[in-house]
Amino acid sequence: MDAWNDAISRALGVGGLQRIAPGVPVLVRTNAPHLGLVNGSIGLTVATTGPNGPEYRVVFEVGD
Repeated sequence: MDAWNDAISRALGVGGLQRIAPGVPVLVRTNAPHLGLVNGSIGLTVATTGPNGPEYRVVFEVGD
């Protein structure tokens, strides 16, 4: 899986600590039914402002 992450990071022009940056996609690799996520779900990293400053979160499209 690291090879995929590296290939995607190179394609997006990010690396190192920038892997977690706004706009970076996240692929779920393990089912998490309690969160409504399944293997293969794709989310997008977004920047938000938290109580201690900038934070990163991953958002997923909600199904019907």
